[in-house]
Amino acid sequence: MSESAPRHATFCVTTYQRPVGLARLLDAIARLEPADGWEFDVVVVDNDPQGSARSVVEAASGLVVRHVLEPARGIAQVRNRALRETVTSPWIVFLDDDEWPEPAWWQRMVEVEARTQADVVIGPSEPVFEANPPDWIREGRFFERERFPTGTEIPFWLARTSGVLIRRASFEHLGDRPFDERAPLAGGEDVRFFKDLHRAGATIVWVDEAVVHEFVPATRSNAKWLLRRAFRTGNSRSVELLLEGAGPARRAKRVGRGFADIGVGIGHLVVARTKAERMQGVSRSALGLGLMAGAFGMRYDEYVVIHGQ
Repeated sequence: MSESAPRHATFCVTTYQRPVGLARLLDAIARLEPADGWEFDVVVVDNDPQGSARSVVEAASGLVVRHVLEPARGIAQVRNRALRETVTSPWIVFLDDDEWPEPAWWQRMVEVEARTQADVVIGPSEPVFEANPPDWIREGRFFERERFPTGTEIPFWLARTSGVLIRRASFEHLGDRPFDERAPLAGGEDVRFFKDLHRAGATIVWVDEAVVHEFVPATRSNAKWLLRRAFRTGNSRSVELLLEGAGPARRAKRVGRGFADIGVGIGHLVVARTKAERMQGVSRSALGLGLMAGAFGMRYDEYVVIHGQ
């Protein structure tokens, strides 16, 4: 062990009415293999006004963990609250309440940070299905994200606020609310956050051995959910333009991109031979529709639909 003071990180867990997932995540954090020269604590930011996560936090063992209530509804709101609660931590980790890291995850993350001196370190998220999904979902790899060799510097739009280690100095210039709160339930706030970091010169590096598992409910293993997610992804990209104050020319360009994606999707659909291929085509068209809708000012608040709020 180094004689110097250990480096410190705070694990920020944002949660909303997922007690089983939260308990599983806290247990996995407690079981992480220690990383030489590092220490960490945990803050759970609960977005349920009733504070339903408190009992789960109080039952957790093997952790230095505290519960914080953030009643203002919104994804960006809870992430910003987490950052305000951790102002003395030079490193921040974000983990979601529907995922859990493998035991060696933390070691792999900090090893690559030390080697690359990256500002942001992130690894893969592997789906764990609640129920065996239809064959076409596995064939189409709809819940799998792109992966890269360890040490690869990746673009900001592939980063996400789950299973990620972030140097606080890389976002301090953004103030005490670095996540944009103007579209609290539309999603996409993480892409805007990492875009701001990228503009300021932050580096984002991939760690392929640092794996987190993501729970996929049976209610998501269907065409309706996948198309809704594709539409939201496109919509949030265009909503970002509106939040940036984009003028007519940029919005028109985004509409054109939407038309192009719809055309590509239809082309894939025409030549598709399997259901997975057909769904890939329809999803591409749904993405294009979302781009166009957002450019015209329509905002799709996906998390209102999911949670019924």
